Amino acid sequence: MNIEGDHYYSYNQLCILGKSDVMKKTVILLIFYGILISLHGQTSPSVVNIDGKVISVDGTPVPNAIVAEKGTFNEVETNEEGAFQISLTTQKELLVTAFMKDPKRVKVLDPNTPLTITLTTNSEVLEAVRLKAENAEKKGTIQTQWGEKNKNAVGYGVDRNRERFISPGDVDMYQVLRKIPFVNVQGQFGLDTQPTVGFARAQSINGGPAMILVDGVPTEASVLGAIHPNMVTDISLYRGTASNVRYGSQGFYGVISIKTKNGSDYNPPKRETTALIKGNDYDERVPILSETTTGDSKKYLDPLSSAQTADEALAIYEDLKQRPENRNVPFYINTTHYFSRYGNLYAQQILSDLFEQAKENPRILKTIAFTLEKKKMYKHAIYVLEHTIEKYPSHIQLYRDLAKMYTEVGRYSLATSLYKQMIYNTIPNIDFSPIETIIFNEFRSFISHHKNKIDYKNIPSEFMVANFKKDIRIVLEYTNPQSEFEVQFVSPKKKYFTWWHTYFDNSELIEQEIAQGFALKEFIIEENDFGNWMVNIKQTTQTETATPTYLKYTIYKNYGTPEETQQVKVINLSNQQDKVTLDRFVY
Repeated sequence: MNIEGDHYYSYNQLCILGKSDVMKKTVILLIFYGILISLHGQTSPSVVNIDGKVISVDGTPVPNAIVAEKGTFNEVETNEEGAFQISLTTQKELLVTAFMKDPKRVKVLDPNTPLTITLTTNSEVLEAVRLKAENAEKKGTIQTQWGEKNKNAVGYGVDRNRERFISPGDVDMYQVLRKIPFVNVQGQFGLDTQPTVGFARAQSINGGPAMILVDGVPTEASVLGAIHPNMVTDISLYRGTASNVRYGSQGFYGVISIKTKNGSDYNPPKRETTALIKGNDYDERVPILSETTTGDSKKYLDPLSSAQTADEALAIYEDLKQRPENRNVPFYINTTHYFSRYGNLYAQQILSDLFEQAKENPRILKTIAFTLEKKKMYKHAIYVLEHTIEKYPSHIQLYRDLAKMYTEVGRYSLATSLYKQMIYNTIPNIDFSPIETIIFNEFRSFISHHKNKIDYKNIPSEFMVANFKKDIRIVLEYTNPQSEFEVQFVSPKKKYFTWWHTYFDNSELIEQEIAQGFALKEFIIEENDFGNWMVNIKQTTQTETATPTYLKYTIYKNYGTPEETQQVKVINLSNQQDKVTLDRFVY
């Protein structure tokens, strides 16, 4: 099977192709893939399969609930019908958690009787979210052909805020539209020629030209050559045949709506107020994130530190991991960091122990992948990601993570194929639109860095942008979308901006993250205050689990250029109950 060329491959084909290459590294990878089982020579305890269903008080199923065997790494998620099956060993108690529900402990009395677990809604959170939603509904409008409408009542999909693709060097709107994903501009603009503008899908224009609206008025596409991008305030795309319900037959092939400063609803910004927003002056004193060990980790790291050799340290580790208080993810991650001093083979052995115990646990598998990437052990990270995709093929972020790791090991054709499948949404039953902006930026950077090593055939023209660059790009990735935390950015002028990943402030996002399998956020800093910036972080809730949320923080400078640099930090969010400074950087 050939991965080169123009073909699109299913996820299964990609995994098979990926594994055939990775498995060649037998000597090192066998340690990671499970050879330790034979070394331990332990007999597996008897396993009992428990079936059950998680429902709400009104009887409706609760999908994506986490059903965990208490005190172990064993957990499963409920399906769309709220059903689950979990294999238990010695433990007979479950801990069940779900979005906006109160957690519940359940004792398994009879393994032969299916469980029905009823979760109650967290009334305090629900009331707060309801009140916030009522207020937001009054303001939740978008501009349509008939004026402002409630965004929930429009009835069709809208890609808004596409004006962000405007660059200072753009001279007309054709130049801008060529950069916007899914917009296809064919031909050149001249005295006797006019480009055709439509929506792209796979490798061809979608049947006909898009309808062009300028300040709500239908117009000829030739007007795009006369509109200077500096005059544009908003670009919205209405893709799909559903848009003709609103715009008639002219909108059958989609609509491109452009709002300019000449429009009747344009309100010039008042610089004197936007530059001095009241209430966001930063006056806190926040400690810097400590790299030292906590009290819990000292209990096992101190004995390890007394070892004189790697073999002696391994003997101590084998004893420590049998103790019940060490049956948690931080024990293995912190121990991995300790054994890195003896080389990656020792670190791999610790992570392989964790991997063998948590093969079905997506949050722990993601934590392992974070750790491997941080240590630049990319081939091992690929194996973990491919294994996780096999278990959870609907988790959209895994495909993006895998494309990045393929890039790191020089498998550029495979990375290109996977990026194109994500951009065109050609992987069956997978919708990448929630993370499309991140994928677009990373694919542009990929092309910028590896332009001489990839086949450009069938790469959309909008990704062939010269001089792609982001001054500062920050990406947050977290292992559990149900975790609540806040991130605060402080500018050199001591003004702050806070992004909340909480049920109250971002319940719709969290619900979407859980349902579609992603947990990441991108921040771009460009043309902003120069000087010293600060990033603070705090976890706002604490959950009772052996699998705390880990957060990976990546900061890129001069992103997409030959001068690009990056720094990665992986932290245990459960240790950050008080606000700490995660990073300081100069812009």
